[in-house]
Amino acid sequence: MLTWHMGLTLNEGAALPIFLQIAQGIERAIQEGRLKSGDPLPGTRALGEQLGVNRNTVVAAYQELVAEGWLQTLGGGGTFVAETLPRSLSETETPSLTSSARPFRINPAPGDQARQPFPASVLSCLTGEVDPRMLPMEALTRAYQRAARTHDAKQFTHENPQGSERFRKALAGMLAQVKGINATPESLLILPGLREGLTLACRALLRPGDGVVVEALGSRVHWEVLRCAGATLHPVGVDAEGLCVHDLPSLLEANPIRLIVVTALRQYPTTVSLSPNRRKALLTLAEAREIPVLELDLDPGFHYEGSPTLPLAAEDRQGTVLYLGAFSKLLFPNLPVAFLHASPDLVRELVGWRQALAQGGDPFLERALAELLEDGEIQRHLNRLRRSSRERRDALAQALQSNLNDVLNIELPDGGLAFWLGVKDPQLDVKAWAERAMQSGLAFRPGCDYTFSGEAIPWLRMGFGSLSLEELSEAVMRLAKTKA
Repeated sequence: MLTWHMGLTLNEGAALPIFLQIAQGIERAIQEGRLKSGDPLPGTRALGEQLGVNRNTVVAAYQELVAEGWLQTLGGGGTFVAETLPRSLSETETPSLTSSARPFRINPAPGDQARQPFPASVLSCLTGEVDPRMLPMEALTRAYQRAARTHDAKQFTHENPQGSERFRKALAGMLAQVKGINATPESLLILPGLREGLTLACRALLRPGDGVVVEALGSRVHWEVLRCAGATLHPVGVDAEGLCVHDLPSLLEANPIRLIVVTALRQYPTTVSLSPNRRKALLTLAEAREIPVLELDLDPGFHYEGSPTLPLAAEDRQGTVLYLGAFSKLLFPNLPVAFLHASPDLVRELVGWRQALAQGGDPFLERALAELLEDGEIQRHLNRLRRSSRERRDALAQALQSNLNDVLNIELPDGGLAFWLGVKDPQLDVKAWAERAMQSGLAFRPGCDYTFSGEAIPWLRMGFGSLSLEELSEAVMRLAKTKA
């Protein structure tokens, strides 16, 4: 521990670099009036000796403060406190805003109950996402640091708006291996998130008033994104084989449909896959009518029994399908990386729209993920997650059968990270059950959260990917305790 007479304290074991500790100490001395405008600072060598640090460390601290405007160097030599200091408005100079009066209308933001913060004591079965505790954080951190160190700052003005070519090449290889999609760097566009990708597709493909087919069970947030683009939504039913494709021809005859949005690989929220016959019928219909299909993939690619089901995009040969996926389903929630696969000519148009909407990405993160894909780290991570997720699925199924078999219809999902559970008693108020469970420290979503009109249905969804075996057992106990 080293001290300086101006009040500066250096801690060599702290996470903050020493040069920034010195810079912050000097800045604090200026703000508190112990150093005034025009005051000279000690020479870098002298201060370094006084503090017991390398001279270059002091040089770095001075350079930081000069860049921020706290210090200045004069032509004759020496470093001084700047004559004009950085200024921030005081509380008395800043007008306060009242929360009660607004001269304009504000549309409420679409709610997403899956993203509401909970106390640490609440067990969340909402998201159907992977356990962030299993993230290869050390490998990701090292890769990100390497990307930041080796990145030429001048390249920032020349970043490819389509996303890092290295990342797109590595991602194309993973999509071919895991999803069966014949992607190329030219067919991929890197985006900040699923919602941004959906917004981009709407801008490129829709005009106000255009009709969009959506599944009658799905994500309210995604529906609201489509509505904000001016789309008129037409919900189509979902059953044990996925989207009821046989209902589409009559709907297309009566309405100007310009886009079909589907979760074909694992329907959200029911987890069923679009059957082979319906896949073929949907592609044939879309190609004949020249209507693009936007496939949202909310599944990390986990399949537990038999041959893996592939996305609709893996069967597309005419460029009809736009495939939108996200890395948050592979690593952890809110990771700001998604990707869109489409025909290269459409991707070029989408790149233009992305630039118009000023959607930016994280070039360091893209390079880090490219490295992890090239090294096979993400593939190994997926293999670990798949084994762990199957174990968690089986544990949750066993706990549900032991405690709630008389209340719920329990069907084992062959993939994904969630159960879609039917309630045997149609009179049971599932929403009220969810509210009671929340009071007991368990969060799950009732079926009404997924219906197009908000009507109650005797279903609920429980995610299992983010909870340990012990947490899943406790979650079922809380669920059983609050059923009535």
